[in-house]
Amino acid sequence: MSATRPFAARIAAAAAVAAVVTAAGFAYAGARDTGAAGALYAAGAGFHQTIGTTHAIGTFTTAGNACAMTMVVGAADLEDALVQPARVAFSLPSGQQAAVETQDGSSLTFTCAKDAGSVRIAKVQPGAI
Repeated sequence: MSATRPFAARIAAAAAVAAVVTAAGFAYAGARDTGAAGALYAAGAGFHQTIGTTHAIGTFTTAGNACAMTMVVGAADLEDALVQPARVAFSLPSGQQAAVETQDGSSLTFTCAKDAGSVRIAKVQPGAI
């Protein structure tokens, strides 16, 4: 256990992650992995992705003609985390793509389907085209 991080902060970080996982309904197991193109998730399904030292847990719903994304992004190893996980929420228009870049230059790309009924999440390593 790191002496630089108060116990209460660790509990708060764990509670934030647990809340998103619970909201996601533990449905991430139903994702369809499509290889290099990423994994495809249906609306309401939860997801968890680890890239480098970063972990993202979340879900999305269809909101009109967009994917309403909600996730918690933090260190993959909470024991070594120096900062609190952050809750990130954004609306991604159907047919569009957004990326969340990690500290090491890797990123997760989120692509909302044209009908906003699914999201494809792909990992992009630093230097990849």
